[in-house]
Amino acid sequence: MKKILLIFGLLILTSKIVLANNGIYTDEYLKNLKTCTVHIEKYSAEVPTQDPNTPILHIKSTETISGWKDGKCITKSLVYSEDLKKNILKTNCAFTENQLETIIKKTEKARNGSSQDKLALNEELTKYVQDNSICTVENLIK
Repeated sequence: MKKILLIFGLLILTSKIVLANNGIYTDEYLKNLKTCTVHIEKYSAEVPTQDPNTPILHIKSTETISGWKDGKCITKSLVYSEDLKKNILKTNCAFTENQLETIIKKTEKARNGSSQDKLALNEELTKYVQDNSICTVENLIK
């Protein structure tokens, strides 16, 4: 049961993984995302969990924009757990131009906006991550 909860939490974490550096993509990442230009960015984060045995996950994430393929912007995320000493999650997404525009607009609004703007961005990303036609999520905890 603990593993199932952790896996579900990691799925939600995937949608939040862009919320580094005080909650929003960095300027450099966003600049490259707008044009879907190849870019790699790394950061560390602490993510609270519902598990009393592991109240905080210490993660490192590698976010990659791979460029355009078949009319879609390809992005990848690899999440490493410092606590488990291994990669725990891999996400691959393929965004249409319209989806990319929506992400960028909501990100820009959330940058200086309210907590509601940040929530709207998080909800949009969660929607995409949960849609298998847009993103695939691979649990690497076995």
